[in-house]
Amino acid sequence: MVLYLIYWYWLSSNPNAMELLKENSDKIDWEMLFKENSGKIDWEMLSSNPNGNSNAIENPDKINFPNLSSNPNTINILKENPDKIDWIYMSINPGIPEPIAPPHL
Repeated sequence: MVLYLIYWYWLSSNPNAMELLKENSDKIDWEMLFKENSGKIDWEMLSSNPNGNSNAIENPDKINFPNLSSNPNTINILKENPDKIDWIYMSINPGIPEPIAPPHL
């Protein structure tokens, strides 16, 4: 397939293109994807995708916090929700600029 010819903005709105989009997540237009396919989003996978964090902020009830806990671009969301952090996954998160204390400490 000739990927350089694809117009990713419009493809991101195509519900039949989910497999191709999963394979090329760095090319997804996230705004179009959510606008047209909100019911087909794999929130577990999106929560671990470093490019999908703005969509997680807008849909906090759908976040998969174990996967989000390992996502280096979601530190602010995690700081705002320390009671939902999965500390095992957080321990492998390369984006931790400083320790975040568990809420019970």
